[in-house]
Amino acid sequence: MDRSIRSMAKAAILLLNFLACAAVSSASVGGHVDYNGFRYLLANVDIDSASTDYGDDCPSLPCTPYSIPSTCNASYPTTDISDVALSLGWGASYIAAPDGNLYGTYASSPIFNPLLDLSVSGSVALIEAGWQARIILRCTILCPAGTGLRGNTCVSCGIGNWSTGGSGACQPCTNGPGTVNYTSVGSGNNCTWTCNAADYVTDGYNPSLLIGDLAPPYSIRAVDPNRVVSTVYTPRITDATYNYKFMVLSSDKQTVYLGSYTVNKLNITNKTFTTIAGLTSYPYRGASDGLGTMASFNAITGAALWQNESYLLLVDSPNCNVRLLNLSANSTFPVTTLAGSTTQSCGMLNGVGTAARFRYPQDIVVDSSQTTAYVADSGNYVVRAINLTSSAVTTLVGNGGVTSVDGVGTAASIDPRYLALSPGGATLFVKTPDAVRAINLATLLVETLNRAPLAYSPYQLVASALDPQTLYFGGNYRVASFFLPSGEAFDIAGGRTPASVDGVGREARFMLPSLLVLLNETAAPASMCPACNRCPAGQFGTCNATASECLPCPAGFFSPRGASACVPCSAGFYSAGGPCLPCPPGSSSGNGSTACANCSAGTFRPPFSPVCLNCSAGTYSADVGAAQCRPCANLTGNGSWAGPGTNSTNCAFGCRPGFSLVAATGTCSPCGPGTFAAPGSAVCSPCTNLPDNANHTGVGANATSCPFACQPGFISNGTACLPCPAGSRMRAGVCVNCTAGSYGLASASVCLACSQGNYSLPGASACTVCSNAGPYNIFVGRGTPPRGPVVCQAGS
Repeated sequence: MDRSIRSMAKAAILLLNFLACAAVSSASVGGHVDYNGFRYLLANVDIDSASTDYGDDCPSLPCTPYSIPSTCNASYPTTDISDVALSLGWGASYIAAPDGNLYGTYASSPIFNPLLDLSVSGSVALIEAGWQARIILRCTILCPAGTGLRGNTCVSCGIGNWSTGGSGACQPCTNGPGTVNYTSVGSGNNCTWTCNAADYVTDGYNPSLLIGDLAPPYSIRAVDPNRVVSTVYTPRITDATYNYKFMVLSSDKQTVYLGSYTVNKLNITNKTFTTIAGLTSYPYRGASDGLGTMASFNAITGAALWQNESYLLLVDSPNCNVRLLNLSANSTFPVTTLAGSTTQSCGMLNGVGTAARFRYPQDIVVDSSQTTAYVADSGNYVVRAINLTSSAVTTLVGNGGVTSVDGVGTAASIDPRYLALSPGGATLFVKTPDAVRAINLATLLVETLNRAPLAYSPYQLVASALDPQTLYFGGNYRVASFFLPSGEAFDIAGGRTPASVDGVGREARFMLPSLLVLLNETAAPASMCPACNRCPAGQFGTCNATASECLPCPAGFFSPRGASACVPCSAGFYSAGGPCLPCPPGSSSGNGSTACANCSAGTFRPPFSPVCLNCSAGTYSADVGAAQCRPCANLTGNGSWAGPGTNSTNCAFGCRPGFSLVAATGTCSPCGPGTFAAPGSAVCSPCTNLPDNANHTGVGANATSCPFACQPGFISNGTACLPCPAGSRMRAGVCVNCTAGSYGLASASVCLACSQGNYSLPGASACTVCSNAGPYNIFVGRGTPPRGPVVCQAGS
């Protein structure tokens, strides 16, 4: 290319750059522009775009190539970005792609690769094209930790969210236990938090557990205080057994005794596995005592170390006995029967040593004094105790009932499976098929602690070594802790699906985590406890980041589990400092009561009522605290009950309407006609409803209801007696016209005959004289005088 042409082209480009810069350079911020979520900047900022002389931009060949910074995370846009170049005053520019190619800001195919072409001598045109125009980098906008990109701006993730910065998006914090209140933005999943108002923080304990995962590949797993799960040992084909049913840890934290029909010794550090007792060849199972591998077991389901780990107590469930393995005789390991049948004879019998009988016992623990062993005698539904000095077997709690009834000693019913002693040995925890029961070993009181969280765990129970309120258990593909006061379970490791995968917390997977032993345990820092727990019923919680507690409700008040305030007990209930209890029958209380008061005589309280009720009329309650009223017996004839009484003969009563009470005799006397007596009245009073020309005919219920009858010649309209009109008479209670030849006066009760020489028509009030001379009888003609014919019969 001719040098003058190149110079002219370069001058034109510089002119465009100048004009563009003069027009929009204000859009540039610090040599870059943020656009559509990306940051655009120059790669070849060392090139002097103000030079008009060829060669000044790149004084010598080869030109220094541009580079893409490692923090840029360059990418190539798929849309035209020429407006970005103009906004920075960069004029005609190229865009660099991660592969090193240069693209036009509006082109879809690369022009050339300056990383290659500008590092060696070559075509002048290609060289100049790379350095006389600006090269743009399209970079990711990197945000600080705790922020995320929104449009072209880094904004805070907001409280309860986190990001590590860079190009990462904001994510919700999950480092708090359960549902908590997050109080900060995290730079990782490390947001600060506090418990909800209705929760409280409990001192946490970080256990190190050894776990028997009893499904293929039958591995022994471990979880450390940081919830990291690792595989300690996987059975080899040469091992005597792999389907373990018991596991016991020695105090050296290295030796594990485990097995089923054999007893094996595993060193978890050097992975040595040795069978020390039980048959290792056919028939494998049996019930014979003997030395080491000459002895036989059927299925050992529980074990405990005894006497400074000199002995191993073994529950041989199908053989219905407890065996004793001598560990101090290190070369021979003799096995004897400590208690129970030596001939697989199962039963329920207290006694000494082999005279006692068990029925499919399940587990065993030894107290801290090493003098007593407790046995879960599952087939008999009892917990037994073995005096390890005399071998005497006694029944501790349970009565053979399969239900779960709390009580003391043999008054309780229990279905024991696995056992664990609290720190100090005051409480024996018993795992039943659906709950955890606690036995107070001083009083033998059996209480049910909780059911729901452990319903999915039919396997071993381990007590915390530091906290008498915490248990550890496995089941349902996970290992968890159980906090007794609140009844809450917290997952330590494992998930909802079965697998044998090492990992951290919920990332790890178990197949069947059935056997647990405690390797070690440390208390969590008091300032930031690992779990929020709801207060138990009857307590309310206060909580903050560093201190919290559950406080008991005052007497007369109560709260459900997880409440942040107490409410008064309802009417009919009371609390002396605990749950609201219903008042006993025959007593009652108001809201917020600390005690119940007996109902007074004449009142009672049935089970459905929160308050005392008056006995109904005709019933009585003679004593305070009545739960029901009884019928009275003092009602006289023609009487009706008027109220309750306090004994069977003093119930209030009154006479029926129309009767009055005779005080002297206590009887009801009937009232006479024209009088009335209200219910319970002692006198008969005159009625006031008698109209004129009437007489009372009976007794009334009140002053205006006495019956009456009109006197002859009068008729009633309901309230008065009216006379019959002239020309009529009363007959059968109604007025009827007098017949022809007779007449009637007003209020007449009879019609009178006309005299001789007179006549009358029907309904006449007087007779008329006949007009013909002579003696006549009464008128017998027709018609109405004077119009009609008038005939008077001749007299005789």
